Amino acid sequence: MKSKWSLFFMSLILVLVLCLPSCSGMNKTPATGRISDRPYTRPTDFMPTSKTPDPRSVPARSTRDKLEVVAMPPDMTGRIVGMLKAIPMDTPALPKSTVFFVDHAAWCQALGVNRHDYRDSQGNTNFESENFYIEDVVISPYDSPDSTRLVWSSWLGRSPFISGMGLSLGVMSGRDTLKKLPVRTVNIGYGPLDVDRSILSLTLYQDTPSFFEAVQGVFETGAIYQAAANFQDGAHSAIFSSRDGFDIYSWDGQEDYARSLNAPVFDTAGRGVTLAVRPSHIFGNQQPALVDSMIDAYQGRVKSAADNAWFTALAERMESMGAMSAAIADWYLVAQPNPDITDRYLLQREEIFMKSVATAPLLGPYVAYAAGLGVDELGMFVSLALLYNSPELAGIDIETLETRLAEGYNTASRPWKLEVESYEIWTEGNVLCAKLRGEVIGYWDYFIGLEPLLVRASDSNE
Repeated sequence: MKSKWSLFFMSLILVLVLCLPSCSGMNKTPATGRISDRPYTRPTDFMPTSKTPDPRSVPARSTRDKLEVVAMPPDMTGRIVGMLKAIPMDTPALPKSTVFFVDHAAWCQALGVNRHDYRDSQGNTNFESENFYIEDVVISPYDSPDSTRLVWSSWLGRSPFISGMGLSLGVMSGRDTLKKLPVRTVNIGYGPLDVDRSILSLTLYQDTPSFFEAVQGVFETGAIYQAAANFQDGAHSAIFSSRDGFDIYSWDGQEDYARSLNAPVFDTAGRGVTLAVRPSHIFGNQQPALVDSMIDAYQGRVKSAADNAWFTALAERMESMGAMSAAIADWYLVAQPNPDITDRYLLQREEIFMKSVATAPLLGPYVAYAAGLGVDELGMFVSLALLYNSPELAGIDIETLETRLAEGYNTASRPWKLEVESYEIWTEGNVLCAKLRGEVIGYWDYFIGLEPLLVRASDSNE
C-alpha cells in the first residue's frame, strides 16, 4: 500500500496524543540493547559545575518589549539535512514518517534575540531566566489566540523534550508545562540557551511509541556528567556508559507519575530518557537501544533519514527557500473520513475539511511533502514543497494549487484568499514549491495533514 494518511488520523498523531500504538508503518527499529553493557569513561573535560548564580545576577529577559523580525536569517544550506543524519531508517522500504526541525539559533538571529542577554557576565543562567527565554521566543511572538490550531502548540513547530523547549509524548497541554520542564542547566548541565537546532521523529519500539530526539549546540559535557552524578537515589539515578565518543546517561524509561517533571530529565509521565552526549550533539529516547540506533545512523553504520532520497529532496528545498522550521513527511494527504472519530468538535472539523476538499480540483499524485516557516526580504512566509515522480507532474499542479487557493477554505471556514495575502508557486525539477504570506504563518505546520489545501487525488486502488 502506498503512503497515504487521512486528515484526522494524522491529527490525532501530530497534535492530540502522538502516542497511538496501533499506527502501522512507523519506524520500527530492532532492539540491540548494547549501551548498558559498555563501561563508563568520565568526560575528558570534566570539571565541577559552577555555583548556581544568584537569580538577581542574571538578566530577567530580553530588553525588548516586543519581538519581531529585524534581520535576515543565515544561510540554511545543509542544516536540515545535517540533522536528518540522527534519525535511523532501518528498513529499505519507506515508512510513513514525519520529522520536525527547528533552528532556534537562526530564529534568534532573525528576531534579533541575543541569547547572552539571558546569562550573567560569567555566562551563567538559571531556571527563571531560561524560562524567560522560552516565553520570549518559543511562546510569545506569534502566539495568536485566534488560531485554527486544535490545541496550543508553539508557533516555531515541535521541538524535542530534551531541548527543554518541547512537550513529551502524549502531552496535550502547552504553555505552563513548557515552563515546568526539568531540562534546565541547574538540573542536567545544559538548557534551552545551549540548543542551536533540533529534530524530532515518532518511532515504535516493541509496539510502544516514542520519539527520536536530537539537539545540536555547544554543550559542556563535564557539567552534564556532574549534574547526572548529583542524583544518587534509585528512582532518579542514571546508568553511566560510553561508546564512539558519546557519554551515555540512561534513566529509567518506565512510567512513574510520582516522578512527573522531576529533575534531571523525567517527563510528564515520569519517564526518564537515555541521553547520548558529545560537545556538539545530544541524542535522546526512552529506550537505550534506540539511542544506539541513533549513534549508528549518525556515524553511517545504518541508513539514516539523510540517506532517504525523499527526505533529502524535500529538506534541500526547505533549506533553499530559507525555512528555519520545517515538518517533512514521506506520505501524502487524501480525503478519507475516519469512522473512529466520535468527538463532536473533531467531527465538525472533519465535515468542514471534506467540504473544502470538494470546492476545487484535487492535486495530482505527489508522493511526499513538506511545510516550513521562514523569513525573506518581504517578511515571514510559509514554505511548501511537494515531491512528484516527474517534473511534468509537478508542473501540472501549479494551476491546480492556484485554483485551490482561490476557491477553497481552511478548517475554520475562512477562505484561503483571505488567509493568504500573496503567494508564489514554481517548480524545481520534480518538486512543486510555494511561498504563502498572510495569516497562514500562524498555523504553517497544519499544512501537514491538518488543513485541506494539499489534498491529492487517491489512486484507483485506494
